[in-house]
Amino acid sequence: MLIRNYESKDLDEFINLFKNTIFEVNISDYTLEQVKAWVDVDTELFDDNLAKTYARVISNHEQLVGFGNIDDKGYIDLF
Repeated sequence: MLIRNYESKDLDEFINLFKNTIFEVNISDYTLEQVKAWVDVDTELFDDNLAKTYARVISNHEQLVGFGNIDDKGYIDLF
């Protein structure tokens, strides 16, 4: 496994993992309406947010398996 800086080239795989996690892990904690709203992401805004924070991805054999980010004030946005 490798932990490294997020790069814009990771965006598509990052968003796929983000959405799959919501649908497979978090689906029982939210209504379908909430889940649909949550996965409806603006990819440009998402990428910009990740670029402006301390964002890391975890890969296993070139496949993204985890991620997280924190801003300069200590706010954890994604984990």
